[in-house]
Amino acid sequence: MVFIVKCKCLNITLHLTSNAEKIDLSHFKKYCSILNFGKSSLSVAGITCELNQFFEKKVFVHESKNYELNRCSLCSTDLALIPAMSGSTAIFNVDLLNLKQIEEAKQSPNFSNIFSIILDDKEEAPTNVSYLPSSTDEALLNTLTSKLEENLKRQREIVLKKIEAYRQEQLEYLAIMQNKAYRDRDIIWHMIKKKNENTNNSKSKIENNNNSNNNNNNNNNNNNNNIKPTVINNDNLQLPINSQNITATGKDRTNQIQSQTQTQSQTQSQTQTQSQTQSQTQSQTQSQTQ
Repeated sequence: MVFIVKCKCLNITLHLTSNAEKIDLSHFKKYCSILNFGKSSLSVAGITCELNQFFEKKVFVHESKNYELNRCSLCSTDLALIPAMSGSTAIFNVDLLNLKQIEEAKQSPNFSNIFSIILDDKEEAPTNVSYLPSSTDEALLNTLTSKLEENLKRQREIVLKKIEAYRQEQLEYLAIMQNKAYRDRDIIWHMIKKKNENTNNSKSKIENNNNSNNNNNNNNNNNNNNIKPTVINNDNLQLPINSQNITATGKDRTNQIQSQTQTQSQTQSQTQTQSQTQSQTQSQTQSQTQ
């Protein structure tokens, strides 16, 4: 298992085989600014750097042994002491950033995505920069430019992939919305047709009912017009009754019947009186004859 630690500007990385505990090596403090020391072995990757121009090495002798001090001049951090002829053994600064701290550091607004380092927030970009380097600086500028272009290309590919993925996602969303819109239209159209059919059916029923009622009324009128006049017999008296009187309704019809009955009674009384008069006349005549 490899343990990765970095300096605070993320420029230099140590790849260790173990995360060793602190050890007391205070006698090395006169050679470096490391406060807390640990001892481990470097992995195959060893020590890597983003900008080699800020990776410094200093050799010193302690108790007749040579040591190499690795330092990042960009953030002024002493990283490790490498004993000469000791293989992969290293005495390192245990206060370097671990993986969790590295990820937190990358969230800094001063972190450069292109060069993968944290720039000094006190540094300001120069307003006038000459890109005509001297012969000694030409190689450095070419290195920075090459690194810049490589990283920009990689970032561009990442962004284009995200754009394409987002485009496909939005196209799928659009297709779903279109299908739903057509489905909603068909449902609404079916609802409208169903409502119109129900309305037309209701109108047809009402018209049929009206026609049926009109036919019934016409039949009743025809039946009333076909009623024949009747005669009421009262002894030898016959009184014709007109059909117009029969068709009278309510109170008027009752009054007509009562009036006709009174007339019949009066007529009968007159007839009886005449009969009585005739009888009396016949009696007188017989008496005179005798």
